[in-house]
Amino acid sequence: MARRDDSNGVSYAGGAADVPSTNELANAHPVNDGNWHHVVAVTTAGVSQSLWVDGVLVETRTDNLPSLTDSPHPLLIGGNPDTAADLAGAFRTWNGNIDDAAVWKRALSVNEVATLFYNGNSLEYLIANDVTPIDPPVIADVEITATDFDELGGFNVEVSGLAPNDSYQMRRSLLLDGTDWIDVGDVFSGGATHTFVDTEPVAKAFYQIFEVTPN
Repeated sequence: MARRDDSNGVSYAGGAADVPSTNELANAHPVNDGNWHHVVAVTTAGVSQSLWVDGVLVETRTDNLPSLTDSPHPLLIGGNPDTAADLAGAFRTWNGNIDDAAVWKRALSVNEVATLFYNGNSLEYLIANDVTPIDPPVIADVEITATDFDELGGFNVEVSGLAPNDSYQMRRSLLLDGTDWIDVGDVFSGGATHTFVDTEPVAKAFYQIFEVTPN
């Protein structure tokens, strides 16, 4: 995991091509603003690679299936072993602080990634101390497949796995405790996939897709 090229964001190579796939996606989630950021990278062998920054999915790639076979390169957090002589800087070495780094022996679920971010503690701590996390911004059997900004400045959340007979809404919160949720965009029903849009997004917001009238 290292800086993506000369962008303002991070990149993850976990058995296949880099995530995110473009500098534009990396720049949409900058980490060089002097603040702490929470970054999670997940590889599911033969399936996908995903990267989250501050609880928000940056991208999931399935176009180049990852392999977890042995590699001659070392595992680097804050550097890229493929870029010893890179024009963007040798190994794209991290210029900043890294804290609470952890490696799991299995792929984390979307819910677990949200739990780590929203509680600020490791899963081991949550389990050992019987901590009940706040509800993360995800719902069962629904997958966020992409997030991006459109040319008008709207924030788009592409979702699959929706039940065609149910209605769904996106809402937004600016607080970690989720006490200020407001509905954004229109209610959607009648399909398995949909792109929800926040036409007036704000910096560092949290989003949730929820069922309005579940069957």
